[in-house]
Amino acid sequence: GLFDALMLMMRLAVSYCTEEHQTLIVMKGYQILMAKTSFLHRDSCFFSASASEDIIRRTTASYFSLFDKWLVSLLASVVIALRPRVILPDVWMLLKIFTVAVITGLEAAAQALGSMVNKWPTALDTDIVGACTLEDALDFILKIVCDSSRWNNQSVKCVSLANIQKNITHINIDGGCFVDTHAVVGIAWITKGLVMRGHEKVKNMATFLLECLLSSGRVKHLTVQIDNGSFKDKSVESFEDKSFEASISAADAFQLISSDSEVSLNKIFHASIRPLYKQRFYASMMPLISHNIAESDFSVT
Repeated sequence: GLFDALMLMMRLAVSYCTEEHQTLIVMKGYQILMAKTSFLHRDSCFFSASASEDIIRRTTASYFSLFDKWLVSLLASVVIALRPRVILPDVWMLLKIFTVAVITGLEAAAQALGSMVNKWPTALDTDIVGACTLEDALDFILKIVCDSSRWNNQSVKCVSLANIQKNITHINIDGGCFVDTHAVVGIAWITKGLVMRGHEKVKNMATFLLECLLSSGRVKHLTVQIDNGSFKDKSVESFEDKSFEASISAADAFQLISSDSEVSLNKIFHASIRPLYKQRFYASMMPLISHNIAESDFSVT
């Protein structure tokens, strides 16, 4: 629509600016966002050091007003187009805002997070406001995104790169949990950003997506067993639908990772691109994919 065209125009305009001008633009955009958005004025948990659980309890599809969405999307468009050496005004606050925006369905925020992790500096600069390591940033994003998906009918208490593979095995019908499609979209863009820069932790993220992709078949297999036992209620049907939606989103995620994007993470927007990154990614994933195919006792269509 018209707003999508406006965001693309914003990205292209910012991408051709110098580092000095980009720094001024992102600073001004951040100041406008902090001053004008309603959610920051009514929700003080954004300014807390440990705000993830409070944020999740407050977040719904209507958490952002339409005006809030416009401002967040426009700032996300600016962040997407920045050169790698541009210093962000408050990294930690931007992580919070964009991550919450992702779980409310704002894809521009997911693209901005993907761009941020792709261009994240390898060395920690303590002079930067809200500076943190890439691993800390990923842990924070994963905690909010995974908590929002209502794993095992309650928030996951500790989600990190180290234990995410353990947590994703809980995607099953007995636990009554599901992964929200917005969360999958967010993880997809972050994974793409990591894949393109050749980050060593990308396999953990891709494993999450693979489990989501396979979850529909596993739920279908378990649902057949429940049907044979002459018991099936609406909660099971709802969970089956949610698992199918997550599976479709995960398939789209792998398509996103393996294809070139015109809206984010490309040369025009100064992405860090490792040579043959697609081939390297799928070469590293093949053993895991082969193992899952061999272990599967159901057909996924």
